[in-house]
Amino acid sequence: MTIPDGGADYPTVSVGALGHPSDFAWGFIEKNQGTYDFKGYDGYVNDAVQHGLVDSNGAAEVTITLGGYTPLWAAADTSKCRLVGQQEVCPSPPANIGDWTDFVTAVVDHYNGTTAPHVKYYELWNEFSSPSFWTGTMQDMLNLAAATYPIIHTDPYSILLTPSVSGPTQGSSSSNGLPNGLTWMTSYLQAGGNKYADGGTFHGYLAPFGGEGVSLFPFPEQDSTAGCAAGTTCFGSVVTKAASFRQVFDQNGLSGKPMLDTEGSWGVNGNVPGPNEQVAWVARWFILQAGDYPNITQASWYAWGYPSDSGQLESSTGTPNQAGTAYNQLYNWLVGASFSSQCASDANSTWTCAITRSGGYEGLIAWNTNGNFSYSPASTYTQYRDLAGNTTKLSGGAITVGIQPLLLESQSP
Repeated sequence: MTIPDGGADYPTVSVGALGHPSDFAWGFIEKNQGTYDFKGYDGYVNDAVQHGLVDSNGAAEVTITLGGYTPLWAAADTSKCRLVGQQEVCPSPPANIGDWTDFVTAVVDHYNGTTAPHVKYYELWNEFSSPSFWTGTMQDMLNLAAATYPIIHTDPYSILLTPSVSGPTQGSSSSNGLPNGLTWMTSYLQAGGNKYADGGTFHGYLAPFGGEGVSLFPFPEQDSTAGCAAGTTCFGSVVTKAASFRQVFDQNGLSGKPMLDTEGSWGVNGNVPGPNEQVAWVARWFILQAGDYPNITQASWYAWGYPSDSGQLESSTGTPNQAGTAYNQLYNWLVGASFSSQCASDANSTWTCAITRSGGYEGLIAWNTNGNFSYSPASTYTQYRDLAGNTTKLSGGAITVGIQPLLLESQSP
């Protein structure tokens, strides 16, 4: 889960890791050359540790995205700089790569396990396929990667991920100018980026973040809709994205290495009509990616506690809204369970995902993409749970499965 910077609004739902803060590190940590302000990031990392989000080595289960904004003083090109909050930042590469290596060194020296916790994941750059975040060349990014990799590896508890990409998985570019993310990532890896990465990243948005030109916003399984053309306004389902990026990473030097969806959601709340659809959306987005483990290692929702244009899961009172409640129930459904196989759909558009737990527990997550549908569960299952937290006993007859997933269970876990 991505949460507000500085740890001021930690989620009241259960989370397994913290995604990257929205204020990408360089432009906000080193606002003035040689002066480093880690306060906001320390709040983020310390929050993770205080809530038990650490790996077996004690490193914080946090992603820090190093670049995405270059500070104004360091930028090679200041023509596209803009205010983000109160800080003027730029999508340009640095004029002097030594300024970048000084910054990365300062970050790793700070998060050293003594003055501050170790950080597990460093992502090189945010959405470097988007001109909003990167206006340099592919070689410029490779230069940053080559400089960064050995610095990150001075900390044995940290790994470096590729820069992330957004945009479509089909066609040449989207209607809002984002290039094909798969092609972009392939070019980067084949140009040498695979030598400077311990894992790969992508962003799991299915359409433009602001929903420009999108009617009938896609659900997580949909590559396109009647009002959202594949490769232009629709970027591809999360199923397609995960499979496609896994293939790109495997074929270009990162086979068997972690792959993270470091940011995704429905974007603007208005894209998904109402609470019922949002409940279904967040649940299906996570289930489909969890069912593809270990091909995909982690998926991070964007966000908790941000304005309503960011996949909001928090209500105005600080408690979970309906989609946030669904997220919390989903956490309970999935953590500690194993998927027997990847999720699959049948001829009636009913998706099912089989899970198991210790002690002979069997579960089946089921939903129907078209709406309410009569479904006859196997006699193995004695009860089902919904995303509001209710449990209902099964009596042996058919049940109605709709757009919101249900969890059928052989016993209470």
